Amino acid sequence: MNSLLISGVNNAAFPEVTPVSTDTFQVTIPSTPAQETITVPAGANFVKFSGSADFWATFQNSNVVVPTDSGTAASSHSVMNPVAKHVRNVSKIKINAKGLCHISLEFFA
Repeated sequence: MNSLLISGVNNAAFPEVTPVSTDTFQVTIPSTPAQETITVPAGANFVKFSGSADFWATFQNSNVVVPTDSGTAASSHSVMNPVAKHVRNVSKIKINAKGLCHISLEFFA
């Protein structure tokens, strides 16, 4: 697994230029949405996401809550379109969407 930290870059910042990941997962949420679960690779500290449409993710082993189009609010641990997350103590990431969505996850040490 490659390291995300780049020489000369502040460790508290997430650099825009990252090395190529050796641990990359591709997830497809079908047109009839179904939650997908990704096991975080051993040694991973960070994950970087890219998606073709809006998607939601959880990092605490709870199921993903995809909001409806109504005006009601619900409490959940779901995050819409995460860009990057620290996942050192996370074992699984769950992802879902409202419809067809292709998602790429790159893991870094």
